[in-house]
Amino acid sequence: LATEAERLIDKYRGTLADPPVRVYLACSQNGLSPCLEGHSTGEAAALLGAVNVAGRVGQSERRPLTLDEIRERAPDVVIVASTGAAKSLRAAPEWQQLPAIAAGRVYAAPELPFNWGPRPPSVNRLPSLIWLAYVARGRPFDDEFREDVSHVFAAFYHVTPTAAQLEQLVAD
Repeated sequence: LATEAERLIDKYRGTLADPPVRVYLACSQNGLSPCLEGHSTGEAAALLGAVNVAGRVGQSERRPLTLDEIRERAPDVVIVASTGAAKSLRAAPEWQQLPAIAAGRVYAAPELPFNWGPRPPSVNRLPSLIWLAYVARGRPFDDEFREDVSHVFAAFYHVTPTAAQLEQLVAD
């Protein structure tokens, strides 16, 4: 299991660094409370080499941001806490002022069979790492994506999802 985890981490490490992808990670349902770099929620983005526009723990204030502050930070992509939050932000006219939202670049990590996000800290972060590497770059889910996620499921969950099941898992 450790070998598979290391393989995936090594494969995806730094893939969002050149050119750097600017990511806003929202920890709250309303999208205004940021997840800072250095917090467990921002680990995957940092490992991938993305720039967390909210700042770093210890260097940035831990408080909700205004929509204007988020817009000024110019994220390329917004990652939110849940599919409900993603739908709310997409539908809210005030969030359309943010180019990433207007372009449809707001996502929530898949939630099956368990949430792929950072909470609780678990093996679910591995498929999340793969998923984030794709959505942050705007890459379509291809055979390599399906193969890597399938390997995680086979190794850690003892299930190999079909192509249709994988598509359903990442459907937003």
